[in-house]
Amino acid sequence: PHNTTTIPLLGSDTKLDAEESRTDTMIIVSVNSEQKTASMISLPRDLYVYQPGRTMNRLNTAMTLGGVELLNQTILYNFGIPIHYYARIDFAGFQQGIDAIGGIDVNVSCRLQDWRLIAPDMDPEDEESWAQFELLPGVHHMDGDLALWYARSRLSSSDFDRGRRQQQLLRAMLNQGVDLGLISDLPALWATYQDTVDTDIDIGRMLQLAAIAPAVRENGVQHLYLARTLQSWTTPNGAYVQLPVWEGDGMMAETFSRLYRTPSLNRAGRPPIYVEIVNRT
Repeated sequence: PHNTTTIPLLGSDTKLDAEESRTDTMIIVSVNSEQKTASMISLPRDLYVYQPGRTMNRLNTAMTLGGVELLNQTILYNFGIPIHYYARIDFAGFQQGIDAIGGIDVNVSCRLQDWRLIAPDMDPEDEESWAQFELLPGVHHMDGDLALWYARSRLSSSDFDRGRRQQQLLRAMLNQGVDLGLISDLPALWATYQDTVDTDIDIGRMLQLAAIAPAVRENGVQHLYLARTLQSWTTPNGAYVQLPVWEGDGMMAETFSRLYRTPSLNRAGRPPIYVEIVNRT
């Protein structure tokens, strides 16, 4: 639709200025400026797709092989989604972004356990710097270091669950940004974080999108995933990948089409339902 803007939010596993960089986190956000709603869908890094002008390969290799242009072409060719802008960030930039807004509140629904640096400034190459860390269900206020661990952990879960947690963090950042009224501070934030965020979104378009952020939160954000629309496969050279399944019960086409449809959340007319937790144990 003419009133829809699509932006892939990319998480890099190396510094932004590195020669080779895999986009291990890829979340496409679709913003409807007329209805003032948003949807987001996580693209698994191991999706085995055709890269235009090249060959079949993992989706997360497109940036390394052909930059943003090849990634955009690959997304358009395989999923029919035209890309308008992009934004890419590395580990350090993600942590700084969370800390800049005073941390975020995240409702952790499942116990998560994984290795974590005992302190952020410790040497990651030293085994003694690591220890098992457990995050129990409940509402946690996360700084940049904890949020990065929460976004990356997959020892006790899957890549699909990691995608869910990453979308959850983005939603928490939206909530915090709206609560703090960061729209008026956007020009200053723009100047501060140009070195940690790689994007082709100009300041004018960014202000337009930020202006509707409160309405987007009010109307609802739709979260989409591809977990049930993929088939595991091992390539002839032994690589473990995920194949898109378009036909049958997988409904991948239906999932992607929902990226453009107004979420049903903002059309609910009934009064809200309140739930009281009597005994948390």
